[in-house]
Amino acid sequence: MSDKPYTKKQGQYLAYIHTYTLLHQQPPSHAEMIEFFGVTPPSVVSMLNRLESRGLIAREPGVARSVRVLLAPEELPRLVGPDEAAPDGPQPLASDTGLEDVPWSEDLAPIYQLRIDLDDARPPIWRRVLVPADITFGDLHIIIQAVMAWGGYHLHLFTAEGWDIGVPDFDEPWTSDFLEEDLELVQDYLTDVGDRVKYEYDFGDGWMHTIKLEKITEPDPRQHYPVCIKGRRACPPDDVGGTWGYADFLDALGDPSHPDHDGMSEWIGGEFDAEAFDLGAANARLGGIDLPPANDSSRHEAVAPHLLTIRRWQMIDPDALWETALMLARGEPPPTLGSVMQRVLASESPKALVDALWDINPLLIDAWADRVVSYGTRIIPFLVDGFRAAERSEPIGDRAWYRDHIVLVLARLGVPAIPDLLRIYEFAPQTSRALICVALGRLGAREYADLIWKEIDDNPLDDGTGGFVGPLWALIDLGDPRAADVLIELLEEGLLFHELWAMLSRAGDARALFPLLAATAVVSEELQSELAFTLAAIARRLGREASIEALTPLGEVAAPDGTPLSVADVVDAVLASKEEEVNAHFSLYYRAPSPEEEAEIVGRLAQQQGQNAGPDWDEQDELGLLGDVPCLDDDDAPADAGGMTALLGQPGAMGLPTSHFPNGRPLALPGRNDLCWCGSGKKYKHCHWREDHLGDTG
Repeated sequence: MSDKPYTKKQGQYLAYIHTYTLLHQQPPSHAEMIEFFGVTPPSVVSMLNRLESRGLIAREPGVARSVRVLLAPEELPRLVGPDEAAPDGPQPLASDTGLEDVPWSEDLAPIYQLRIDLDDARPPIWRRVLVPADITFGDLHIIIQAVMAWGGYHLHLFTAEGWDIGVPDFDEPWTSDFLEEDLELVQDYLTDVGDRVKYEYDFGDGWMHTIKLEKITEPDPRQHYPVCIKGRRACPPDDVGGTWGYADFLDALGDPSHPDHDGMSEWIGGEFDAEAFDLGAANARLGGIDLPPANDSSRHEAVAPHLLTIRRWQMIDPDALWETALMLARGEPPPTLGSVMQRVLASESPKALVDALWDINPLLIDAWADRVVSYGTRIIPFLVDGFRAAERSEPIGDRAWYRDHIVLVLARLGVPAIPDLLRIYEFAPQTSRALICVALGRLGAREYADLIWKEIDDNPLDDGTGGFVGPLWALIDLGDPRAADVLIELLEEGLLFHELWAMLSRAGDARALFPLLAATAVVSEELQSELAFTLAAIARRLGREASIEALTPLGEVAAPDGTPLSVADVVDAVLASKEEEVNAHFSLYYRAPSPEEEAEIVGRLAQQQGQNAGPDWDEQDELGLLGDVPCLDDDDAPADAGGMTALLGQPGAMGLPTSHFPNGRPLALPGRNDLCWCGSGKKYKHCHWREDHLGDTG
């Protein structure tokens, strides 16, 4: 086998980063990689994350243009043009490409040949693609967007066997029955040749697609998947108005005397050839999609804490400035604070202070909270009224963010606030109920453990939001034995996430030892230490004899060198871990992080959102910031995600000043069909959209 640690496409990204850095004395931006490889922003983000996870590149958290290659120049391939790097159609690899020995899994999934038809298109518009059978519907969404050349910024939904499969948003009741697309496998619904599923993109224009399974073949280990092998005609432009709007658009564009000809020509930016289909361009876009196997545990590994875990830390240590730290890590300059700060400080009544909340931004929220707490318990009724008024108010940011901070302040007011937290719970949205459970856990409200348990029932472990994390922390903080039942179910379902190890070390029981030992064979190398410490913590709490009894079904275990080990040997090896090391490893979750730990976590949050500052900022990268458990990369999540996807709703300031934007870009960008933020009077898509999202200043 070859000792090259990268595939052909990965090698080209590495070669491009290296070459660009040599020529320009700085690394490339996301926009420059998008332009060079002809792929979409999510493709670049996915590729860089994969290269980083394999130790091929390094990036400095929160710093734009900081990517650097970790291989020596002689280990890199020759950089070729994107057309040469991604030839039309699936090509057999020549014996001199050096790729025959690239390490591939010996257990590759079958390959599905899918035909994707745009319904009601006359003449037909379609693509034929080859994909691994074990991809998720989330993967298939990305593939359809790339091969069709859609813009990717509208909502979407799959329909298969009577089920709706998409991205649930628990602030939108109509999505509550959606199956999570990152958990559902395509091969579970397309099983026989001829099977079909539906895919709708842009609920306004209503672009409906039919995906048909045409053939099932054996994989070629030398071929990159997904790959397009054929197609006809161009994809309609986004926002053209659906099938009828597209027909009107083509009529106007093809007739110079048509009254809308000039306007449509300007809108599309020049010529548009409806009959053209560029197979090479389609495969260049697909080439940037690096699909992990469905059984790859990295699908379920979050690299940063869940939002509800951070909210719990804020209850433990109210002085931790999480929102401020994240804003600064993203490169946002402080906004003008004077008038709002004066209003906070000058508030002469509890009601006036609570009313001022809706104008508060992250740099003021801690000063506001301190002022609220100074009033003591007499401000509680006004906070309850403020929570109830959230839907009627016009805050400068996401309502969920403000609701969260009302709950956080109530938690700071202590046990006297418990009855009012329960009163809020009765009418709160689901995401706020999860946070209220965290507060009840921190306040020691053991008499309400059944209510917290019910909240876990209302947040299924596999629904994709991770809403169970808050109630689970509450049960653990209360010492409720039912927490162990949830933890065991998480292990059995393979839903591995960052806090799970700390939760297990605090509340896991003997049943956890067996699946934990089994997991050592499948989790990534970076999580092996987490597993080892978790095993040691549980075994130490159980004791040697009880641990041996729990693991008796193992019989013998083979050591790495093949030597058989008894269960007693395994337990003794686990217990050999130093107790102080085990305790120190997980202590972060049982107390608030130190300032140094907080800075490191915030850096990981900023890094996980991709290119997070500067002229190439893509607001879509922010949506997967903390990593909803277990789905991590959700580029189509709605902007108001109900508090489950990060400190998203926090009201922002203007972005970094640049030569094109001396006052900075706004972080809350308008919709493509809304008026541009710059005041030109033009629609956003005709003005600054490309520059904001792709760094295209031309």
